[in-house]
Amino acid sequence: MKRKIILFTFLLSILGFNVSTTALASEQGNLLEVVDSNEATMSNALTRSSISVKGNLSKSNLVFVATSTASQTQDSIWSKCESYTSGKKLINSDQNTVKNSKYGSAQATFGILHTSPKSLGYHQFKKSGYNTVTLTTKYNW
Repeated sequence: MKRKIILFTFLLSILGFNVSTTALASEQGNLLEVVDSNEATMSNALTRSSISVKGNLSKSNLVFVATSTASQTQDSIWSKCESYTSGKKLINSDQNTVKNSKYGSAQATFGILHTSPKSLGYHQFKKSGYNTVTLTTKYNW
């Protein structure tokens, strides 16, 4: 019995050291690489003012991240990220809406089994008095 417990503990310790974990995109810091970017300008005809907006699609080891950025605070920023297989079948999708912010993001994992993943990022910016802007970013599409 004592031998079985020792062997079981030993096997658990081996498995514990070999288990790989996937960090979230926010934990991966500078490992994210921007793979596509799209920019536009929101305009207000009455005040003749404009706001710059930008959508980025980034890729890391096992995750795509769609980040949406505006030069001024928006009423609403909607971000959506989708990951696909090489055959364009949906693997994962995530969306997020933030209010009264300059930034928004969403992420979609794709896993180690997919060697040539594809991704789409959607970014929508809304501010009262300005035209609504929707941007799309793509990777390997």
